[in-house]
Amino acid sequence: MSTVLVVDDNVDIRRLASLSLKGAGYTTVEAASGSEALSIIAATPPDLVVLDVMMPGMTGFDVLRELRARLCHLDLPVIFLTAKTDISDKEQGFELGAEDYLTKPFTPKELVLRVKAQLRLKSEGDKLRDDVRRQEQLSCTDELTQAYNRRHLLQRMKEELAEAVRHERSVSFIMLDIDHFKQINDTYGHLAGDDILRQLADLARGHIRQEDILARYGGEEFGILLPTTQAQTAAFTAERIRSVVQGNKFTSGQLVIRVTASIGVAGFPADPVTTSDELIELADKRLYMAKHTGRNQVVGPENWQSAA
Repeated sequence: MSTVLVVDDNVDIRRLASLSLKGAGYTTVEAASGSEALSIIAATPPDLVVLDVMMPGMTGFDVLRELRARLCHLDLPVIFLTAKTDISDKEQGFELGAEDYLTKPFTPKELVLRVKAQLRLKSEGDKLRDDVRRQEQLSCTDELTQAYNRRHLLQRMKEELAEAVRHERSVSFIMLDIDHFKQINDTYGHLAGDDILRQLADLARGHIRQEDILARYGGEEFGILLPTTQAQTAAFTAERIRSVVQGNKFTSGQLVIRVTASIGVAGFPADPVTTSDELIELADKRLYMAKHTGRNQVVGPENWQSAA
């Protein structure tokens, strides 16, 4: 059930409003001043605020101004409660972001109807925003592995490399490919292959930082973008992932399947790259080298192993 914060310096008006809303099934919280209301909102945000305009200390206008400035992320609807009927006061309240006005003396039924209407609008708005966020998430996520998809990776890589070049920072890229993946699919079936892809994504995700971008690049290939990371450090991260993959027991139903991975690593400014295409191409060349010189290994900058 929705919670409504009732703010008024007059105890009788607070109680009347609270009793009316409780009778309609809402949970209520009371505040006798603007400062008390802001403290309550910051600690435990309600779903809606019924706010008196004329209060000593902070007026309702002051409270709403502070609320929109400091706690705007809450998207909290406000209904002003006022004895003033001057149109300029209402204009000021709406300009500050109030959703509605209710004039004193009010009837309990009208208060409940206005609160109900605003909460319904809030619910519809929240649902719409959730739907948009879900669609945005789906548009940049690989459905099978829940890693990012290639399109999102390429976009982020362009942004991060441009920032690295502009501000003389490091950025690195890891390209990982599962060894003999076609043979795994042919031997155990595509469902087992899908299980391995999901588990490998989870495994890699557990060995990178929150700010790193793990993406399914295509098929059995994964890309990992590491902002503000030198190529040698990225190669050490890649080796850790390779070792964990080699030692992990991948499962599909009753099957236990051993898997290894070949990895290529490139990074700016260690490598002479200035575009995301060049960064990907170099990591891909090193992945190809890892594949064709024995697999289950990392190929990165020439001196990364000696720097350990």
